[in-house]
Amino acid sequence: MGFQVGCTGLIRYVTPLVSPMNGVRKRFRAATSLQGALPGATPPSGILVVNKPQNWTSFDVVNKIRSVLEKHLRQHETASVAAGPVEASTKAATRHRDRRFRLRVGHSGTLDPLATGVLVLAVGPVYTRQLRDLQQGRKQYRATFQLGAATDTQDCTGQVLERSSYEHLKEYGVDEINRLLQSAAFTGKIMQQVPAYSAVRVQGQRLYELAREGRINSINELPSRTITIFEARCEHFDSQQGTGTLFLDCSGGTYVRTLIHDMGRRLGTHAHMTSLVRLRVGSYSLDESNEHCLRTVEELSDPERILACLQSTNVSSTTSTSSERAASQ
Repeated sequence: MGFQVGCTGLIRYVTPLVSPMNGVRKRFRAATSLQGALPGATPPSGILVVNKPQNWTSFDVVNKIRSVLEKHLRQHETASVAAGPVEASTKAATRHRDRRFRLRVGHSGTLDPLATGVLVLAVGPVYTRQLRDLQQGRKQYRATFQLGAATDTQDCTGQVLERSSYEHLKEYGVDEINRLLQSAAFTGKIMQQVPAYSAVRVQGQRLYELAREGRINSINELPSRTITIFEARCEHFDSQQGTGTLFLDCSGGTYVRTLIHDMGRRLGTHAHMTSLVRLRVGSYSLDESNEHCLRTVEELSDPERILACLQSTNVSSTTSTSSERAASQ
């Protein structure tokens, strides 16, 4: 409501022709019109290939990239607005800018904290919507293992559950291990039981949460799923030490540590994974010839380097090419 003084001197209330909020709306529209008009105002999008650091979770990397880019964009726009003619001082405009620079960032498939290697990130809604193709697509790994002990996590970060001898394998070499890996148990389409310490959801809760709470009473409670092993190959085996190195070319959703655990059982002993490097996701790798990779922890904190490495590529086309290669083998 507003008021005006009539000719009689009495004050009478009238409805204002222009709402006081119109001024706020105009300032808000002026501020929001900055999107795309100022340098750096348009949020970035594309694909990032990252060498995941050891002891980082995949979500640690996602959160790091998101926070570095969001901070960079806010600082860049603040400087641009300060230098320009438009005053973007309203709370509504500030909230809008904050929402606009909340970037969508996703990854191509979880890598355990122990693991290093290729983690493909998608920045922006156009690319995050395509991530499912990469998550389900073909991946390559190199892993090392130790015979003689089983752990609750199936890798060297867990608690030892059982120990066993591998004396009966003293005469084994690479050829004997490969003979096992090339059998039907480890080649082609196979059923693999999901490990207790994994991010798979069961009845809405992560399995690793249930495992930590002691709520998994039997391995029979763990789900199984179909995976495809295109190639499993032993590259090195020391029968005296019970250690070795495997190369694996497989479909998305494959747990390398579970494959090693199962291999140990087939060999009549126990085994767990001691290291893991993801070499390739679809057509993305950390080849030395690829300059558009974030290879070090320092680069993960450098917004200019991150922006320089963003690739505007069609995720679907890269994974379909990989799938075609897989089908031909």
